[in-house]
Amino acid sequence: MFQRPIIVLVRKTRIFEIAIGLLILLIGVGALRFNSVFSSDLKNKVIVIDPGHGGTDPGAKNSGLKEKDLNLDISLRLRKVLEAKGCKVILTREVDKDFFLPGFVQGRMAKRAELNQRISLASDNNADLFISVHANSFPQQNTYGMETYYPLKSMTGKALAELIQEQLTRLQSDNKRKAKAGDYYLINQTKMPAVIVEVGFISNPRERKLLLSNNYRDLIAEAIGAGIDQYFKNFPLGVRENVQQQQSKEVLPPPLAGTSS
Repeated sequence: MFQRPIIVLVRKTRIFEIAIGLLILLIGVGALRFNSVFSSDLKNKVIVIDPGHGGTDPGAKNSGLKEKDLNLDISLRLRKVLEAKGCKVILTREVDKDFFLPGFVQGRMAKRAELNQRISLASDNNADLFISVHANSFPQQNTYGMETYYPLKSMTGKALAELIQEQLTRLQSDNKRKAKAGDYYLINQTKMPAVIVEVGFISNPRERKLLLSNNYRDLIAEAIGAGIDQYFKNFPLGVRENVQQQQSKEVLPPPLAGTSS
């Protein structure tokens, strides 16, 4: 006489378990759909990341920290962030090297030839974006803050730079810097939207200490990735250029800037 109630109890429990299982399955499917929507704007986009300097060119140096090493490390982290979003990522260098051609080109022309190799890599791969990663240095040690540069009179570069800069400044509540136009040969010569991201001043003791942290480097990479993601969300068809991009008259940026790549 006690069997029937027990059978009913077991059935109710089984039904409850099935309901919970279905709920978990629906949540999982919803999460997959959310991730799909989140990454769909970036899926199959070709992004070229350029770790500035390298090889015989260390870039800025301070207290044992070399800009070329910092640029490469953050670029490798950024590649992981973008690949996780479905991008095809190409680095202009994956190790400590440069594109100088000793014995063929010398002096300032050697630097231009080196930069042209990086630009050609992006063009040959029909890149959607070109992101050059650098670090700054300045004689006044109190100079501080990440910043992003775009080509002169480039509306696409400006839109991309502003979105990346917005994400970067979230890591630095006291950073009032805005995205700005820069007359740099590297980004002025690219055919796709291009920016130079300065990840901080290694000449500033406080910022240098942050840049030595693996966690902080991850946060920078994630911020740049979020800015790129937002760019494709905001402008799925691109940004129309209303003026012709001005060609740079400079071969090199100012010597004190980390962008003298």
